Amino acid sequence: AAAGLELVDRWATWDREPFNGGDYAVTVHRA
Repeated sequence: AAAGLELVDRWATWDREPFNGGDYAVTVHRA
């Protein structure tokens, strides 16, 4: 939020597999 971005979604892969933790994530933010 400090950068003015809002988290929209987070996935484990670019194919939108559910993120359940781990070392890699694909995130989508909205300004």
